[in-house]
Formats: sequence, structure tokens, C-alpha cells
Amino acid sequence: MSPVERSAEEFVKEKTTNAEQRSTESARIKEETLPSVKATEDVLDDVYENIPLDQMKFHAEKSLFTYQCPCGDLFEIYLDEMYEGENIAHCPSCSLIVKVIFDTSQLPPLPPQEE
Repeated sequence: MSPVERSAEEFVKEKTTNAEQRSTESARIKEETLPSVKATEDVLDDVYENIPLDQMKFHAEKSLFTYQCPCGDLFEIYLDEMYEGENIAHCPSCSLIVKVIFDTSQLPPLPPQEE
């Protein structure tokens, strides 16, 4: 076998090995990601109610939005979580959750970071 043929053969072997590694890595990532996607879908199936932001009370001192829960406590979601894309408010006293309907343009500004 000539050096050119050997190089071509090694090149193909290397490319095949790299493709197999990428495929294995993709499968691993998919396996790790799917449970979180499924968990998100399960959470959305368990939402007690969809609540528009304007029906929630904002507590500026805590940067916290609340909404009355049927158990007597309050659903809670923090402003910084909402800026990060979170839209599920949890009740700390029971298992109920609500989905908060909002656009980030409706949110008050984040308070300055304490150092």
C-alpha cells in the first residue's frame, strides 16, 4: 500500500471514529436532556391556573410577586427568576403551582446588586 493510500485510509478511519464519537456524545446529551424536557412538560400539565402578571401583587422590598393560593398561603416567584425566563410560581405550603403570563417589558427593573 502506498503512503498516499495509507494516509487516505487513516483519514477515513479517523473521520469514522470522530463521527462515532459525535454520535455517542449526541446520544448522551439527548439522554440527559430529555428527562428535563419531560419534567417541564409534566410541570405544565400540573399547573393549577394561568395568572396574568397584572393580577399578582409585587413586593418591591423582596423583589417578589405573589398570588393567593387556595390553601391560604401565597404563590411566589422572584423578579430575577422571571428575568431569567421562569414563569412558574410555587406555593411554599402545598404542591400547587401557577403559570404566570407576562412579557419581560411588563416587569419592574431589577434592583441594583448589593456588593
